[in-house]
Amino acid sequence: NLSGAQSVKTLAHELGHHFLGHKSYAEGSREDCELEAESVAFCVTGDALIGIDSGDYSFGYVLTWQSQDPKQAVAKIKECAGRIQRASKTITECLERVIQDEAAGGDVRGNVEVERRSHEHRREVLRSQVKERTR
Repeated sequence: NLSGAQSVKTLAHELGHHFLGHKSYAEGSREDCELEAESVAFCVTGDALIGIDSGDYSFGYVLTWQSQDPKQAVAKIKECAGRIQRASKTITECLERVIQDEAAGGDVRGNVEVERRSHEHRREVLRSQVKERTR
């Protein structure tokens, strides 16, 4: 049974996989996918909006997936930083809207579903544009 803070961090990690487009490990190594998703979780939960310090856990988790090599982990985080930042920003912005809507008495579940569909649509448009450019 996870603590509340660990549950929030784990949810942020799984949302990271989603917003990074990790549908399967065929699109990238599992090591890289786990590093990216955990980095997103660290950024999202450490944000002032949530304020959970997951550094000890997150850094250990990332090292586990990077053969216990800190230099390799740092290099990979630098390589993936843009993707990590974009996914973190998307999740944080969604959370901010949900909090605002809830405070205003809005339909939180409906708004989350709209955000998810909007993100999926943007990703599909980008994929089709990339396919056309590579033809």
